[in-house]
Amino acid sequence: MAGRARNNGPKCLESPPKQGTGGTNVTTELDWAPKECGIGAATVRYRSAGQGPALLYLPHDNGYGPSKDFLASLARDYTVVAPWLPGFHDGGPPEEWAWLKDTGDLALALSAFVRKLGLSGATVLGLGYGGWLAAEMAVARPDAFAKLVLVAPMGLRTEGAAIYDQFLVSSGHYAERAYHDPARFVQAYGEETPFEQLEAWETDREMLCRIAWKPYLYSPALEQLLAGLDVPAVIAHGDDDRIVPRGISERYAAAIPGAKLVDLPGCGHAAEFEQPDALRALLAQAG
Repeated sequence: MAGRARNNGPKCLESPPKQGTGGTNVTTELDWAPKECGIGAATVRYRSAGQGPALLYLPHDNGYGPSKDFLASLARDYTVVAPWLPGFHDGGPPEEWAWLKDTGDLALALSAFVRKLGLSGATVLGLGYGGWLAAEMAVARPDAFAKLVLVAPMGLRTEGAAIYDQFLVSSGHYAERAYHDPARFVQAYGEETPFEQLEAWETDREMLCRIAWKPYLYSPALEQLLAGLDVPAVIAHGDDDRIVPRGISERYAAAIPGAKLVDLPGCGHAAEFEQPDALRALLAQAG
C-alpha cells in the first residue's frame, strides 16, 4: 500500500503507556489498567500499552484469556490497543449498548472508537469473531487499517461445513474445544474453571446470540464487499481448528485481493495461546 501513512499509536490516551524493556517478563512492566473512551452516550473500555506503531487487537467472541503474556509480547514492538467488545463481558455498561442489533452495528461502534483514538492506519489483529469485526470495519472504511491479520475469522460461509454451534454445549466445553492441546486449556484456566470465568463466558454468549444468531455468525453481504479492499492481508488458520472450518479462511483469502492464507501447525482456534510466535511473525511479515 504505497502512500498509506503508518500510525504510531493512540493520540488521546489519558496518559502515555509505560514502555516495555524487552525482558522475559514484560507483563509486569506494562500498565494494562482499563481505560475508557466515550462514543456518543456509550463507553468503550480498553487497555493500551507498549511502544511502536499502533496495533488494534480484536478478541474472540468469548473474550480475552486470563493471561496477558501474548498482549505483553506484542507490546514489545507495537502500541497495543485492546478493547473489550462493547456489550460483552467487561465491555462497558450493558444498557449503553442495548441499541446494537447485529455485528455490523458493533463494527460501526468500534470504527468510531478507532477514529476517536486516532488509530487510522493501524495494523489490526482479529481473532475468530474479532476477525469478522475487523473485516466489517475495513469494508466500511477502506482507509482504516494499514494491514489486516485475520485468524480463523468468522463471518462467511463455506460449502459442506459450518462454524461450530456453541449453543449446543456449555460455554466451558466451547472454550476448551478451541485448543488443539487440552493441557494448554488447563494451564490457562485451571483444572476447574473459576465460576467468575464461566459467568463471563455466559455473558459473552448472551450478547453473541443477540447480535449474531440469525444468520448464525455470517454476513450475506460481506464476501462481495471484501473484493473492494486494497490493503495487505494475511489470513491464518490453525490446522486443528474445531470451531471455524478452514474453508471459511479460504474464502476470505480468495475474496480479498492479494491476501495470503497461512496454516498454523499444531494449533486450534486459540492461536494466540498455542502459536503466539507464529502470529507475531505474521504481523511483522504482513504487507
